[in-house]
Amino acid sequence: MTHEDPTRMVPIDLGQMRFSLERSVRWNLCEKMKRVDPNVNFYGMRPLTGEFLNSADGNRTVTEIARSVGYEYGMTIRPEHVLEFFKIAVEEGAVKFREK
Repeated sequence: MTHEDPTRMVPIDLGQMRFSLERSVRWNLCEKMKRVDPNVNFYGMRPLTGEFLNSADGNRTVTEIARSVGYEYGMTIRPEHVLEFFKIAVEEGAVKFREK
């Protein structure tokens, strides 16, 4: 993928494994997300990122996932934060991307 446009990037959960972000990575992502919406908290990051992964159905873009999970959790979630999560998931071999 040559560019990182979250409106065109579609994550696909490979279903091979579940992974968890390291504590420091989860903390950094939480801090970034908290600047956008103060309702984000560190202890909610595991279920929140789990929803990101569960939403990686191969049809929804990163932007669509951010919007739907944000709606479900009642918070503002920026696509670039969801993209950051998925890029780590790709590195871990849990997800791959395709362009829409």
